[in-house]
Amino acid sequence: MQGATFTFEEAGSIRSVEHFLREIKRVSGKGDFRLYFRGHGEPTEGLVPSIGREHFYLGRSIQFNSQQERNLLAQFRRHAYEHFGRIASEWETLFLARHHGLPTRLLDWSFNPLVALYFAAFYENEEFLPSPRDHAGTAKLNVDGTVWAIQRRPDIRELDVFDSSTSPLAIPGVRLVFPFNPTPRMTAQSGIFTIHSDPWTDMIQSANQPFAEKDLDDVKLIKWNVESRDKTEIVLDLERMAINSRTLFPDVEGLARGLWQTEIIRECFQNLD
Repeated sequence: MQGATFTFEEAGSIRSVEHFLREIKRVSGKGDFRLYFRGHGEPTEGLVPSIGREHFYLGRSIQFNSQQERNLLAQFRRHAYEHFGRIASEWETLFLARHHGLPTRLLDWSFNPLVALYFAAFYENEEFLPSPRDHAGTAKLNVDGTVWAIQRRPDIRELDVFDSSTSPLAIPGVRLVFPFNPTPRMTAQSGIFTIHSDPWTDMIQSANQPFAEKDLDDVKLIKWNVESRDKTEIVLDLERMAINSRTLFPDVEGLARGLWQTEIIRECFQNLD
């Protein structure tokens, strides 16, 4: 069977929304819409699904192994019954577990490049604070961000997430997953996933490594930086396009956060040239 590989490109820095859109055309061409995006508000050197990362609690850390991954998903599926009133399928369990913060072998991507740029330019998250004195509302503005993209192969065979005969944990290679959306947030953020048979290996390290043709859905991985000095202007431009907490988090919490953030923008930035 003929092998397949994907390449990795470091594409420099994104300076503005307009510059990002030009970069997308440069990478994919005007007629290719098979790009998917993800953003990080901090600098990231690699790309690893959450189950493959180190997790910290009470001054200790652990990297979960495959057996612990299975145990966590089984426990989530069992205990979530009281919330859903039924036993979720394996795929639904995986999607909901990822959505609610359980480490999984899924990586989140979006059809919408501006959603990824929003998360790269500014997203409040107290997991990363450069120093204890930094406030969560400004910490992400003081460090560079990262935008990633994958370019899809034109001839992939789409995974059937309604097929219960194959466990998601048995899917080989790196495959795209077009989920059914069990939450409004996934719909608002135009969510899509990749699922990784080896979620402990950085995607960059997998570049140019051979996969079975049927087990690889992407041909290119691209990385851009978003420099801290450009973040504020990018966030303001995205606000003009209605890319903000209110639209990306369609729940009461997202509504409340988006309203006061927009009010600060109107009050503090309205007279800028």
